[in-house]
Amino acid sequence: MIINVVFSGGGIKGLAYIGALRFLEEQGIKITKAAGTSVGALFSALVIAGFNAKELAGYIDDFNIETLISYGGGTKAFKKFFDVITKKGIYSIHTLEEFLADILSKKNVYTFKDVKENNDYKLKMMVTEIKTARNVIIPDELPLYNIDPDNFPVARAVVMSCNVPLFYQPYVIGKYAFVDGGIGANYPLWIFDNEKNPTYGFRLTKQNQEQQELLQAISKYGKNIINRIFLSPHEAINDPRTINIVIPDIKMLEFKKGFENCKKLYFMGYQATKDYFIKNGLIKT
Repeated sequence: MIINVVFSGGGIKGLAYIGALRFLEEQGIKITKAAGTSVGALFSALVIAGFNAKELAGYIDDFNIETLISYGGGTKAFKKFFDVITKKGIYSIHTLEEFLADILSKKNVYTFKDVKENNDYKLKMMVTEIKTARNVIIPDELPLYNIDPDNFPVARAVVMSCNVPLFYQPYVIGKYAFVDGGIGANYPLWIFDNEKNPTYGFRLTKQNQEQQELLQAISKYGKNIINRIFLSPHEAINDPRTINIVIPDIKMLEFKKGFENCKKLYFMGYQATKDYFIKNGLIKT
């Protein structure tokens, strides 16, 4: 069975995707294209690069949480407050970009040219450009910003999609500023609607909590962003292709708690995926 996959955003809860991928691998299900938002963009990139569930779990075991929360400077409380006011975010995401670029290089993936096939890209992800209040599909819509898609770094696109407002500083390219794609397209299941292979979506959920948390985070940007982006018609919450992974007790930015409970998250992703495929008669029991 060959499928396309779409991963929703949801912060550290995305570790559950490792369990989901493990189940797909056990069933011999091959992924030909992947898309996602925020942490979903991260796992999409890793999957298309060729990493399997065992390899990803190994990286989690060795992961240094400081990679996610680099200050790019001092660490005092005043520094945090000053950066929120002047830089519109506490942490720099560039350390994560460097870390991810190094990982992807192990599979010879550097730019979107490396994941291009037949004039299309096997990997897509959502970001939000806050000055124009626009949802952006990377790499497809990069030419709108005078950027060559083929030569755009995959790691850079991923961290742009993961760039939670106020927590991370916006990713600035020229006169544009990019933040988390989850603001307006947290679950872009529609992105492969014109493809011949079936698409299945993996959605991290606790009554849509992940977008509620993002909404609180972006309140500083005002009603313009909320009205033009957040109230997007493109969510596919009730689509029958959706595999809902319910995670009731971990919030998207509770990194330490997520890593401490990584095996629990793996199991949740594995079991939710297994239950869906059995319920829908997609595998033999």
